[in-house]
Amino acid sequence: MTVSLKIIKKKGLVGLLFTAFVYSVLTSCAPGGVSDEVMSAAEKARQDSIARVQDRQCKIWLSTAFEYFKNKNFERSLLNYTKMVNGGCTEKYGDKIWVYLGNSYRELDKPDSAMWAFETGLKEEPDDIALHENIAFLYQLVGKTDKVISENEIIANLDSSNIERWRKLHDLYFRNAYYEKDLEVLNKIIALDDQDISARNDMVTVVKLLGGDPTELLKGRYEDNPDNPEYLLEYANSVYEAADYETAVSLYEKLLVLDPNHFLALDRIANSYKNLDDTKSAIKSVKRMLKLRANDKQILYDIADLYKLDGKFKTAYSWANKSIRAKPKDGRGYYVRALILEEVSLSCQADKGAKVASIHDKLVYELALDDVNEAAKLGYGPARSRAEFLILMSPNKGDIFMHPTKFKPIGDCYDWIKRSVKRK
Repeated sequence: MTVSLKIIKKKGLVGLLFTAFVYSVLTSCAPGGVSDEVMSAAEKARQDSIARVQDRQCKIWLSTAFEYFKNKNFERSLLNYTKMVNGGCTEKYGDKIWVYLGNSYRELDKPDSAMWAFETGLKEEPDDIALHENIAFLYQLVGKTDKVISENEIIANLDSSNIERWRKLHDLYFRNAYYEKDLEVLNKIIALDDQDISARNDMVTVVKLLGGDPTELLKGRYEDNPDNPEYLLEYANSVYEAADYETAVSLYEKLLVLDPNHFLALDRIANSYKNLDDTKSAIKSVKRMLKLRANDKQILYDIADLYKLDGKFKTAYSWANKSIRAKPKDGRGYYVRALILEEVSLSCQADKGAKVASIHDKLVYELALDDVNEAAKLGYGPARSRAEFLILMSPNKGDIFMHPTKFKPIGDCYDWIKRSVKRK
C-alpha cells in the first residue's frame, strides 16, 4: 500500500499519521514501517509549521522594536532587537536588525556594543553600506580619521556610480592633505559629471599643492568657458608665472576685451613686456594704468624706471621729478632719481670710452648721493646701502681740491641736468 503526497496535502499531518497507523495495522507492521518518503514529507511539514510560527514571532519583534526605536524608547527597542538575534531571526531579517540594534546601543551611550553590532552585521553582509556608514560615524565621534576615511573608501567603491560618495571622500582627502589620492577621486567625479566646476577648481588647487603645473587644466577650463573672465585670468596668471610672457600678453589682452579696466591685466602686460626687453610696449601699458588710476602716484616710479631702462634718461629724470612733486614725503622718488643719475654717468663714460670717471661724471654721482641721502632721511630703506657705493664714486678730497669751483656737471651728456651739488 502506497500513500501518495496528495493524501498528505489533503489530510495534513494528522491525517498522514492516521493513514500510517491504519496501514501498519492492516499489514501487521510497526509504525516504523512507514516509507522514507512519507516520513520525510512529515518532517518537512513539521519544520515548515515551526518556521511559520517562528517567522510570525520575528515579525512581531521587528514591528515592536521599530516602533520603540521610532519613538526613541531605545531600551525597549534594544530588548526586542536582542530577542530577534537570540531567536534566530538574523538570517532573514539581518538587514533590518543590525543597524537599528547598533544605533539603539549608540543612543544609550554604549559605543563599544554598537560597534559590535555593526561589525557582527558586516560578517553576514560585508557589502551593507548602511553598516559601513554607521561604523564610520562611530570612528568620527572618537576622532579616528584614518578609520573614517577607510570606511568611506569602501562605501564609495560599493556605490561607485553615486557621485555624492566620491564628493564626500574628496572632502575627507582634501581636509586631511591626502592630495595624491584626492587627485584620483577628483578624476572620478569629473568622469561622472564633466560639468562639475567645483571639482575642476579643486583639481587645480590640488595640483598646485602637489607642486605640479596646473596650466593645462586651466587652459581646458578656459577653453570650455571662453567668456568667463575669472577662468581666463587664472589661466593667464599661470602662464605668466611659468614665464611664458608672449602667451601671457595675448591672454591678458583678451581679458582686456572682456574688461577694459582690468588693472592687474595691464600691470602683468607691462611686466611681461619688461621681461621681454620691450620697454616701449611696457611704457605704453603703464601709461594706460595711469589713466585708470590718475591718483596712484606709485605708477610714476614705474614709468621713470622704464624710461631709464630704455635709455631715455632725460625723460626718465622728468618722470622722477613728477613723482617727487606728487609725493614729496615719499623717499622712493628720490631713490629712483638717484638710480637714473647713476645710469646716466655710467652710460656717458661708456660712450666716451673713458676708463676713469671725470670730475663731471663724479659730480653726477654726487647728485645721486644727495638724492639717496634724502631718500634715507624720508625713511626709504634701500637707500642706506646704496649710499655706500655712491660715496666711493663721488668726488673725493683730492678731486674737490683740484676742482674747487665745480658744482654742476657739464658736457653733451649732462646739459639737461639743471641741478648743482650743495656742499657745506
